[in-house]
Amino acid sequence: MKYFIILLLTFYSCTKNSGTKSPLLNLIEDIEFKVYFSYPDRDESKENKFMARDRIISLIRNSKFKIDIYAYTFDNPLIIEELKIAKNRGVQIRFLLDADKDYTELQKHEFNYRIWRGRGLHHIKAIIFDRDIIFYGTGNFGKVGLINNWNGYIEHKLRDSEKIINHLEEISEEVFYEDNYSTFLFSPQNGLLIQEEIIESIEKAKESIYYLTFDHYDEIISHALKKASSRGVEVIGIYNSPIDPEGKYLNSEFFGLSSSIYKDGNLNSIPNGTSFPDGGLLHHKTIIIDKYLLLTGSYNFSKSARDKNR
Repeated sequence: MKYFIILLLTFYSCTKNSGTKSPLLNLIEDIEFKVYFSYPDRDESKENKFMARDRIISLIRNSKFKIDIYAYTFDNPLIIEELKIAKNRGVQIRFLLDADKDYTELQKHEFNYRIWRGRGLHHIKAIIFDRDIIFYGTGNFGKVGLINNWNGYIEHKLRDSEKIINHLEEISEEVFYEDNYSTFLFSPQNGLLIQEEIIESIEKAKESIYYLTFDHYDEIISHALKKASSRGVEVIGIYNSPIDPEGKYLNSEFFGLSSSIYKDGNLNSIPNGTSFPDGGLLHHKTIIIDKYLLLTGSYNFSKSARDKNR
């Protein structure tokens, strides 16, 4: 029996009864789910480096009538060009995007798009192809997120696309949406429930908790991680550089020699004329518990993600 939970815009979790293999290998072993990663290293093979971007392009090329895009940023020129080709052959392209980003490339290709009007960020990263296949993950669909940052993405077929579309469009009043071993939760409406699910999963850990995080400003999650280490669970955290204050706190408060905090070394950034270059990030929001349960997605461990962001 498999159980797969997805907390969209926040995290997804999955478990699988398949021995002691790597949880990521266990996940992709099932043909119903496919997993893709971005590999930002300069010396990485082209096949790996452009894996996620090229998969999106392939799905666009195979689309027959509709593509629904829910995104925070959307400026990858190759993907936009492929969408233009799809549009010209009659595929309907729909966008729901964040209010504060630049969509010059979409405007240049005469795409219409809608803007989310919530009080936080429209931080969702999901594309639905022909109301049949969903592609989503930790990374933004841009020039940088798909190539220059560490990210992970999941693809699978949908059992009832209309229901998840209603959630993404904020039409549905249901708390969650279940589909093929998956459960989707959406913030900010259910941000507290998402936080509770993360904490309960940490509290149930028996042997190990491995996590990678871009942002960590949630003291309650920190407390749960500290308690886990105090009862003998190995807790290993890898942070985007520089390490957030919660990571520094945990590094000094963990119990035993098996738990530690590390800083990621991704240096594959692109100068943009400011003091904050593009890319070069560990952009995951991922937790692996007991080498069995995977929590991952676009939910940063912060109060803003819980209370404001979509």
